[in-house]
Amino acid sequence: MSLNKKTNFAAIFPGQGSQYSGMGKFLYDNYQTARETFRLADDTLKFSLSDLCFNGNIKDLTKTYNTQPALLTISYIMYQIYIKKRDLRSSLLLGHSLGELTALVCSNAIKFTDGIKIARDRGLYMQECGDKSEGSMLAVLSDDFKLIKKFCSEISSEKLILEIANYNSNNQIVLSGNNRALDMIKEKLKKENIKCIRLNVSAAFHSPIMESASSKLRKNLSQYKFSQMSIPVISNISGKPYLSQDDIIKNLSLQVTKPVQWVKSISNALKLGANLFVEVGPKSVLKNLNKNICESIETLSLDIEADLCKFNDVFGDTNE
Repeated sequence: MSLNKKTNFAAIFPGQGSQYSGMGKFLYDNYQTARETFRLADDTLKFSLSDLCFNGNIKDLTKTYNTQPALLTISYIMYQIYIKKRDLRSSLLLGHSLGELTALVCSNAIKFTDGIKIARDRGLYMQECGDKSEGSMLAVLSDDFKLIKKFCSEISSEKLILEIANYNSNNQIVLSGNNRALDMIKEKLKKENIKCIRLNVSAAFHSPIMESASSKLRKNLSQYKFSQMSIPVISNISGKPYLSQDDIIKNLSLQVTKPVQWVKSISNALKLGANLFVEVGPKSVLKNLNKNICESIETLSLDIEADLCKFNDVFGDTNE
C-alpha cells in the first residue's frame, strides 16, 4: 500500500537481543533531546548508562540489568525525536517483552525516570533467578507448533522445566527451560530435521524459572503511581489492549513468567486498524519477525537509514 500522512501506524518497541555497542551515539551527537534524556538517565540510575551504550563492551551491555534500561532509554529517545516532536500520533503502542514497559512509558502511563528504574530492577531480579538456575533459551525455526508442544510435554517433569517463551512469528518460537531439557528437545528436533539455535542469554526468561523475579517485580511495582495511557498499549500476555493502568502491575509481573504472544499482538493490532508498523529502537529484530506474520503490512525500522528516510519522506523531518 502507498504510505501518506494519514497512514494509521503502530509504534513497536524491541526487547533484549537488539542491543549493540555504540547504540544511541548518533542520537546523542545530533539531538538535544537525546543529550538531556541520557543525562537524566545517568542521574537517575547513578551510573553512566550513556558511556555503557556508547563505549561499553558487548559482554557488559548484554547483562540483562544493563540491557533493559539501555534499550528502554534509546527507544524512548527515538520515540520523542522521530514521533512526538513531529506532533505525530501512533494509533497503538506495543513492545516485545521489555518493549512492553517502553510502550507504557511512551504512552505516559509510567514516567520515564520510573520506567528506567523498573527496567533496571526487572533485570536484576531476572539475573538473580538466572544465577540460581541452569537455564537458557532455544529458538526453533518451524511452523509445526503442535509437534513442538508435544515434545515439551514429553520432556517436562517435576525436575525439568521446558516451556514456549515467545510466539515470535508463524515459523519461529522460542523455548525456555533447564539446560538439560533444552539439550533433550534439541536432539528430538534434530531427528525431525527442524533447525534450532541456542540463544546467547543468561537465563530461562518467560518461564516458571522466573517465579521469584515475578514476585519481586510485583512488590516493586506497587510503590509507583501510574497514569491512564494516552495511547492504547497491547499486552504481551493476552495480545489485547490494556483496559486501564490498573492492569500494569498484574501484566508486567506475570509477563516475566508467561510467553510473549507477539503473533497474537500483531494480528490484533491489524484488526484494530494498524496499516504500518514503525520499529522504534535499536536494530530491526521486530521487522524481521513481522515479515513472517503478515507480509502485506510494512514495518519500518527507524535504526535503519533507508527506513528512516522513507519515514521522513512520508511524515516530514523532525522539528528538532
